[in-house]
Amino acid sequence: MRSHPALLVAPLCLLLCGGAAAGAPRTFVWKRQPSEARVRACLVEMRRVVEAAGPLIAGPSGQGDPVLGSLRLALNGRGDEAGEPFRFPGEPGVNSCDTRHQPYDAVVVACLLVAHDHFPPHILKVLPAGDWEKGAALYRQVFDRLPHVPRELAEVPPLFERRSAKDRFLVPGVLFIVLVLLGVLFVCRPRPLFVIPIRDGTARAAGGHAPPWFLSEVNELCASHALSKGAIRGFPARKRVSLSFSHHVPLSCRQRLRNFWASHV
Repeated sequence: MRSHPALLVAPLCLLLCGGAAAGAPRTFVWKRQPSEARVRACLVEMRRVVEAAGPLIAGPSGQGDPVLGSLRLALNGRGDEAGEPFRFPGEPGVNSCDTRHQPYDAVVVACLLVAHDHFPPHILKVLPAGDWEKGAALYRQVFDRLPHVPRELAEVPPLFERRSAKDRFLVPGVLFIVLVLLGVLFVCRPRPLFVIPIRDGTARAAGGHAPPWFLSEVNELCASHALSKGAIRGFPARKRVSLSFSHHVPLSCRQRLRNFWASHV
C-alpha cells in the first residue's frame, strides 16, 4: 500500500510543533494526607488571593462565583478566559490544572505558593511548569512579602527565560520545512505507468499504456468476481512493474492478477 506524502510529513510536524500550543499545567502532588486544620488555614490565605483578583475569577465551569468553602476551593477563568478548573485540596495523589496561559494562571500560581507555605515537601510537592513571575507578583501584592519559592521551581528558569529569541521563529520555520518536504515528495513521487479504473464492472485504461492482454484479464476477473469498482495502477520498480490496487479489489483478485502479470512479462 502506498503512503500519501502528507502522512509521511505529519508526524514530523506534530513532533516539532507540538510544544508550541501547549498550555501551562500547574501540578501539585499530595504525598501524605493533609490535616484538616492545615487545609483550613491554607484556604483562608488562598481566599485573600482570589478576592484580590476580583472579577477575573469565576466558578469551576467558567461562570458564576468561585467556590470558597472552609475546606474546599474551586475556581477558573471567566468566560472565554477559562481553562481547566483549579481545585484545592483536590484529590489524593496528583492534581493538575492546565490554565492554557489564561490570566487566571497567576491566581493559581499564587495559591500554590500559599500551599507551599503551609505544607512541607514531605506532604505536598509543587511541580515546576511555565512562568511563575506573575503569580509571585500577585502573592507579593496580597501578602506584602516575598514568596518562598519551592526549590524545584527555583532551579528551573521560567518558560520565557528558557526560550531564546530564535525560538519565536520555530513554528514558521518548521512549517516552511514541512511545505518544502511536501513539495519534494510531490515532485519525486513515482508516476504510474498505467491506470485502470473499474466502473460498473468494466475496466478501461485511463492513463499510460496498459497492455491489452492485461486489460482483458482484468475484465474477466471483474465478471467472475462481480467486481463493480476499483482501480489498478502499475508503478515502475527497477526492472519490473509493481501493481497497486485500491481497497475495493479483494486480496484473492490481487494475487491472481500479480501471478498473471508475472507469467506474461
